[in-house]
Amino acid sequence: MNIRSKLFGFYAIAHELIHLLVNDLIEQNNVDHWHKERLVDHYFSKILHVDRYQNIPDFIDTKTVDVAFETFSLQGARRVILELQKEK
Repeated sequence: MNIRSKLFGFYAIAHELIHLLVNDLIEQNNVDHWHKERLVDHYFSKILHVDRYQNIPDFIDTKTVDVAFETFSLQGARRVILELQKEK
């Protein structure tokens, strides 16, 4: 994220609000850190119509998160997270 951007504060606040909205589900289902970040990025993009994804280390497989989000996001965050739990 470019911290020199005039919108940095807005993006950071929006990102953290999404974290707070899904935090209980994330903790209950033991979703790992990078999968959580990818999921938050997907919701951020969907809600704000802004294509801003974090740089996630190459050794982290985000495909499972991408597929779960694409397939189940219309059914809600709980459904997406439950699907991620099945992948463990």
